[in-house]
Amino acid sequence: MSYRTICRLLAASAAVVLAAVALAPAAVADHGEGHNGETLEMSKSEGLVDGEVVTVTLTSWLPGKTATVVTCYVYPAAGPADCELSNYGTHTATIADDGTGTVEYPVAIVPGRCDHATSCLVVAGDGFGPNANYAAQEFTFAAAEEPEPEPAEEAAEEPEPEPAEEPEPEPAEEAAEEPEPAEEPEPEASEEPVEEPEPAP
Repeated sequence: MSYRTICRLLAASAAVVLAAVALAPAAVADHGEGHNGETLEMSKSEGLVDGEVVTVTLTSWLPGKTATVVTCYVYPAAGPADCELSNYGTHTATIADDGTGTVEYPVAIVPGRCDHATSCLVVAGDGFGPNANYAAQEFTFAAAEEPEPEPAEEAAEEPEPEPAEEPEPEPAEEAAEEPEPAEEPEPEASEEPVEEPEPAP
């Protein structure tokens, strides 16, 4: 068996042990204080969004220990299936001499188990077995925003019909001028009758 395979098996076993022991009844299920007095506090625990990074602050832990942070669905849990262990070992902190440590931890939605309708927990543990220390804090996601209804499209205003231009009446043709009456020729003066000679006596 190769060294890499052995390491993978050890990591998988460690994840199972952490989930089974960290969430065992030995821990106080008060979602904030471990069975040996360790505490865990999130910088924000309400109204979170998927992928949001919170600061996990650990206090009263044993100096020099390495604390690993994971998300669990119940606390304490019945077994490994009650935690999200796909990223186990990714988010850790070495406890300082004063018993404190911090971890930047991204919360993630797990549909149906850890989402807008179901709260879940951030859990930290510093080892395996009955002597390991654990602490947890519950958190919630913000309610899913309902999409705003799209505004109804306003009916296109029909353009008012332009009034038809009435054709201007064409000027009536002036009545044809009546012809001037022809001048009647004046009657020529009749010649005076020739006086008939008087009869001789």
